[in-house]
Amino acid sequence: MLIHVRHRTRYIYDHPVHSMIQALRLMPRNHEGQYVRRWQIDLDQDGTLRPGEDAFGNVLHMLSLEGPISGLCITVEG
Repeated sequence: MLIHVRHRTRYIYDHPVHSMIQALRLMPRNHEGQYVRRWQIDLDQDGTLRPGEDAFGNVLHMLSLEGPISGLCITVEG
């Protein structure tokens, strides 16, 4: 079975923030019975995404942005 997922998270701040760092757990991992063919994380701001893994083996991306930031939209799709 093939499925397609699209998820969007939108942040809007009352006052612009100077910078932000956030841990994103937005990507499924491969395991028995599941294989991720394609996955993409898109940001509407210039930022840095560093992939990694948490202590439980989950896919983790560390997001860092320099401001001022009045809002952010993160779209994941696969």
